[in-house]
Parts: sequence; structure tokens; C-alpha cells
Amino acid sequence: MVRRDYEVKAGKTVGDIIQEMVDGEVREIKRDGWRVVIKRLEDRSDRRDDCLALVTLDTKSKAEDVISRYRDRWRIERMFFNVESNGFQISKTHFRDSSKVEMLFYVMGICYYISEVAGKISEKAGDSGRKSVFLRGLRELKRVLRGILVIEIERIWEIILEYEKNFRKEMIFLLVAKGVQY
Repeated sequence: MVRRDYEVKAGKTVGDIIQEMVDGEVREIKRDGWRVVIKRLEDRSDRRDDCLALVTLDTKSKAEDVISRYRDRWRIERMFFNVESNGFQISKTHFRDSSKVEMLFYVMGICYYISEVAGKISEKAGDSGRKSVFLRGLRELKRVLRGILVIEIERIWEIILEYEKNFRKEMIFLLVAKGVQY
């Protein structure tokens, strides 16, 4: 991806070309063995910029296919950013065994997918803000899991208290029985 001030051809920048285009229009400028694909975006309300400009060596594919591949690649880049920095901090694990790393990625992939789905559900329910869909979903999952964990901890605590009560009765019985023997 290139910026608006990128010079596409002599004296013309991406910004100059964008001003000549209408919403949704796609243009491509071919150069020496490479090309620039430019698309003026239709819905620019939540974007910092109003265009997408890509430099590619692929001179055979349609411009829309190049843009589609970039869109798919960008989702993957965003996922790795979220996995590394925003949510899972995967670099803090020190696995060296390839089977453990593979299992970690399976689990992480499932968790990432669930976080994205939860974030989209949260977004549809009206929870919007500056956080990404992933972070909204991860926050929601933490809240739900924390609630489940609290319920389970309370249940375990009740079992411990019941056991302790029965244990005390048994200890008192044993002490009394021992005292009777002497």
C-alpha cells in the first residue's frame, strides 16, 4: 500500500488521481513491469483515507482481484497483530517443540475466531467504541468466563466447607473415641 503523495507517473501522485475519480472507481497505472492499482473508497465515514493504492508486480490479474487479495492479507496481518500484541501475547510462550506450537496455534485460532464472533455480536447489540471487534469480543469473553469461574469457585468453596464441616465432626468423634479408650 502506498500513500497519497506517492508519485505514480511524472508529476502525478495518487492524491491527484483520486481527485479525478468517483466513489468506487478503480484505476490502474502500468509502469516498467509493475503497476499501481487505485480504488476510491465508497464508504469513507470511518476511515482515515478515501482511497486504497497498491503497488504490485502482478500485471495479469484484474485490479479487483489484486484488491481482494490485499483485503484477505490485511485480515491475516490484523489477526497476527491481535494475537501478538492485543490479546494473547503469544511471544511470551517459550515453546520449542513443534507439536506444542502447532497445538497452541490451533487453540489460539479457535479463541481468536470466538473473540471475533463475540465482538461482532457485541457490535450488533450496540456496543461500539474505539476498540476493535476482536478486543470487544475478547473483553466480552473475559466477562462471561469470569462469571462462570466465579460460579465454579463458589461451588468448589461450598464443597470444601461441607467437607470441612464433616471432617470436623469426624475429628471430634475420633478425639472423643480416643479419650474414651484411655
